[in-house]
Amino acid sequence: MTHGKIPQWKLGQPKDFYSRFVHKRQPVVIQGKLDDLDFVTKNWSNVDYLRETAGDAPVKVEPMHQEKKRYGTDVERVDTTFGAFLDSLKEDKEEYDYLTTQYSDDEDDMDKKEHGQNNEIKNGTFPQPVRALLREEVPMRPGVMGNLVIQQMNIWLGKTKSGTSSGLHHDFHDNLYILLKGRKRFVLYPPSAVHHLDTYGKPQKIHPNGLIVYKQPGEEDDEDITEEDNEADQIRSDGLVERDAAALKVQALEEAMDKLEESGEKKGLDKIQKEYGDAVERLMKYQAADFGELGEDDFDEVSSAEESEPEELKDQVLRDNLILKRKATDDLAGSKASKTAKAGAEDQDDDDDDSEANDDDDDSDAELMAALERAQNGQRDDFDDGDSDASDLEDAFAFAQGSDAPSEPLSFSKISTQDLHSHLSLTTPHTHSAALEQAGKPYIVDLKAGDMLYLPTSWFHEVTSFSDEDSADNVHIALNYWFHPPDSAKPEFEKPYADAVLWKFMEEKVKSAYESLVAAKED
Repeated sequence: MTHGKIPQWKLGQPKDFYSRFVHKRQPVVIQGKLDDLDFVTKNWSNVDYLRETAGDAPVKVEPMHQEKKRYGTDVERVDTTFGAFLDSLKEDKEEYDYLTTQYSDDEDDMDKKEHGQNNEIKNGTFPQPVRALLREEVPMRPGVMGNLVIQQMNIWLGKTKSGTSSGLHHDFHDNLYILLKGRKRFVLYPPSAVHHLDTYGKPQKIHPNGLIVYKQPGEEDDEDITEEDNEADQIRSDGLVERDAAALKVQALEEAMDKLEESGEKKGLDKIQKEYGDAVERLMKYQAADFGELGEDDFDEVSSAEESEPEELKDQVLRDNLILKRKATDDLAGSKASKTAKAGAEDQDDDDDDSEANDDDDDSDAELMAALERAQNGQRDDFDDGDSDASDLEDAFAFAQGSDAPSEPLSFSKISTQDLHSHLSLTTPHTHSAALEQAGKPYIVDLKAGDMLYLPTSWFHEVTSFSDEDSADNVHIALNYWFHPPDSAKPEFEKPYADAVLWKFMEEKVKSAYESLVAAKED
């Protein structure tokens, strides 16, 4: 079978990269070395450096599924330290555990107590062992990625004698994949192929930027149900759930107004106040739907109060009543035991000696992180090579919906790796798959150490990893950056997101977390 040929881009200006590939949602292999990744490519490919710098970092590693003989399954992950995991790769055995996506709620109790809840964004965006390895020389976002907002950094590290597969699946964020050691083969299909790849989830829609949205497990298969019938639960093209986006927009505009008031600057304040009023009304509408009669009664009182107030006081009334609504919601994570709720989440106690101001920051960070993790119908964005938390999430779905949940993440294909490779003549004997034939010709990309691959959201990929047999460590190592998918209809390099105010707010939060982590290492 003839395969498609993926474009290649020789290093140039980030604006050129954005217009040719990011905006057009086109995968590409990046040729050449990025200057701002020199430190990473040199040091993070060195196992001795990794062990010395981050050996004590707590991590979870994934054993291989004994029947499917691949990663990316519901096998329970194992708690260990990064150093102990690296030492285990020295052993002579047939199968090795694999370091995959790490999450903020993977942190052990001692680590949470030590760092406090105000590290939610730090832990979620820069999980271990990345957090232990982070230095000023490690960019928060490589310059080539322009103004995309980072969702997470992860290290992928394993060992294999004959090659191991991730299974065919897609992620929910844009991905910059940097291979540091070993080699990997990617099989890539576009989001439009979802209808032929027999995914565990049933596709509901594909946004113009390629983001695939699935029906929730247990959701009725009723063609008469429209998006408007359940507006608050809809997934936007930037990956946020509508109700979460509304709450974050209120936070973003509150912060913008506070900054203008503190500076004494009046220009643009009227516009922001108008946007704020609209955002509050939208959020209140969603919260009223969440809380049924309680919410409706409360908001009826708010509406009558608004009618009796002069127009110039409307914004203040809205703002005051939003605060009152928070008595019912406490925070975003408590706004609804909905299909988008994060399974297994527990409240984290703040340090006893935290100040009231720090408590406020803790709540804000935790709310923001919970909102991001509820994106994509409540699905994690990992699943690149597996995560057992998926089973907890699906159990929660099943409990809430009173129905059976799928055994795999919705974004995974039921087509086995063996059938995929055989159809593509990557193994013998060659077999034919009618479904894969309809899916079209995939790209097949071979990466070696130092190569980089940009993959837009929802591009299906099956990754086969091979260790570096020429090195003493005989491992494969990769670093990836996930970015929130850009959704601006215009090819504006400076503003890749349609909701520019919200994503500027998000960018500032992540940047602050990154800078505090780097500063702590310097101290």
